[in-house]
Amino acid sequence: MQRIVLLVTSCALAAACASGGSHIDVSPAEVPLPAHPSSGGRSTPAEPVEDATPVVLTRALVRQTVQLGIGSFLAGVELSPVLRGGRFVGFRIDRARALPRWNASGLAVRRGDVVTRVNGSPIERPEQAQAVFTRLVDADAIVLDVIRDGGAVTLRIPVTADPPTVTDASAPR
Repeated sequence: MQRIVLLVTSCALAAACASGGSHIDVSPAEVPLPAHPSSGGRSTPAEPVEDATPVVLTRALVRQTVQLGIGSFLAGVELSPVLRGGRFVGFRIDRARALPRWNASGLAVRRGDVVTRVNGSPIERPEQAQAVFTRLVDADAIVLDVIRDGGAVTLRIPVTADPPTVTDASAPR
C-alpha cells in the first residue's frame, strides 16, 4: 500500500530512469522532521557513483514511464513514510538511483526531502498516488511540494513537447 503511494515521488518520474531494488520502511514509529540522514550524526554507507547525464523530460518519456506502471517506477527509489503527531506528512526520499540524473535535468531533489504533494495533489493513499501518476501523462510539468530542512519548498520541472520526427516522405532528397 505505502509502496504505491511513493510512486508519486515522481521526482523520479521527472527523469524517468529509475531501476534497481526498492524498500519502503512502513514501521509505525514516528519519524522526526527534518529527517535528513546527514543531520543525525550517523554515518551512512557510501553510495555507488551514479550516472548524472541529464535527461530532457519529454511527453513521450512521461507516457512511456506511466505505461510501465508504478511498480517499475518505484523499483529505483527507497522512501520512508514520515509521520508527525501520528499523522502522515509525506514520503522521505532515502535513496533514488536516478537522483543525479534528475538533478542534472533540473529537478533539484535531494536525499532527505519529504514529498508532501505532487502536482498539487496528496499522495497518502494508494488510490491518490495512482490517480496522480496516471494524470502525469497530460501534465505540463511535474511539481513537487517538499519539506527540506524543516521548510516548504516547491520543485518544478517542465514536460517538453516531443521533438518532431522526420518521416521518409518529408525527408529532403
